[in-house]
Amino acid sequence: MPRAASSKLFLAAYAPLAVLRFARVVSALALLPLEAAKTRAQRSVLRRYAEGLTASTLDEIARGPVVTRLGLSADDSYCTRDEFTLLTLVLQGKVSEADLAECRAAFTVLDARQLGRVSIEDLELARQTRLLRVAPKLRKRRLRRLRKSFGEALNTTRDLAEDWFPHWKTGRRDRDAEEGGAAGSDSELEGFK
Repeated sequence: MPRAASSKLFLAAYAPLAVLRFARVVSALALLPLEAAKTRAQRSVLRRYAEGLTASTLDEIARGPVVTRLGLSADDSYCTRDEFTLLTLVLQGKVSEADLAECRAAFTVLDARQLGRVSIEDLELARQTRLLRVAPKLRKRRLRRLRKSFGEALNTTRDLAEDWFPHWKTGRRDRDAEEGGAAGSDSELEGFK
């Protein structure tokens, strides 16, 4: 047991780090058999299909139970390279069914025409939809800014504005007296709406 203060300080810092490092080494050693088993299982999936195409393998990859559950096959008579790749990744455990569902949901958002493929037409449709959704908000914002700037200009140059826009002058002084003399109100800006 160390007696000096510096030795105790060193031991206090070193001991927890040594324990953590030892735990990491032990866990890595414990995972080696599991990793080896996982690698063997992944290779067995590929070996099963690498032996060559038979009627049973075509049936399994084109319309097997996993393929139908995941909705991978577009046609029961054949299997595309992408469908085969997804099937083997799922069978190997590299991609989960939940991951596949998330990817499909993201693709559905991108596929505006719902044709199963994304193209320039989908991009244009998404852009037009976005513009249609945003355009009214932008128009309202611009009108508010214009009304505000004209209202401020009218407040500061009320007499000049009455000379420039005589149609606003009609009945204006009576309204201002009733409202307490508030100039630049929304009723004055009816022509801009």
